[in-house]
Amino acid sequence: KQWYQRRVAITAGNDSSSHLDDMIVAVDRWIRGQRWRRSQYAILAFNKWMRIAKWRSRCIIVIQKNIRMWKCKKIHQPRMRGVKVIKESIEKISAMTDIAKEIKYDRDAVLKEIGALEKFLKTELVSLKKGDVHSDVLDEKLVEVEKQVKVLLEKVKETQHADKLRQIQEELEAQRKKEKSTDCDSALIPLL
Repeated sequence: KQWYQRRVAITAGNDSSSHLDDMIVAVDRWIRGQRWRRSQYAILAFNKWMRIAKWRSRCIIVIQKNIRMWKCKKIHQPRMRGVKVIKESIEKISAMTDIAKEIKYDRDAVLKEIGALEKFLKTELVSLKKGDVHSDVLDEKLVEVEKQVKVLLEKVKETQHADKLRQIQEELEAQRKKEKSTDCDSALIPLL
């Protein structure tokens, strides 16, 4: 203590006790002010780091959300694409059914094939929605389904074309018979 007081006295240049008391009060005030500034800085730093921690936790949540979305998309997107393809195929088949109903000949056989393919597609759709099909097998099944639908569509078109040809042939035969009957009738009339 004596050394400190001597140092203060030396720096102050005044040995009076009132000056020393003033110096002690000034130092005490400076220490309290320093402590107050440190506590303010500590509170501000704490608030800053709390905001940073909240921001980082929000960023982590966003990253986790995006990773979870990407993972679910990777797992479920092939199935969703498969369901879409199969639903489009079922719509094509319903259009084929409308075409097949207009066919006059072989209508039952064509409708039977269409019904079998539609039943197959509906079972595939159910298995896809359940998630029983693995994504590796899914692409092969979709290619197979598309081929079956194309083959059936070509078959329906061929049957429709053949049906039109038969109708045209029947009309031609009916006209020939009509012409023959009118020719025969006209040949018989003068004889009477």
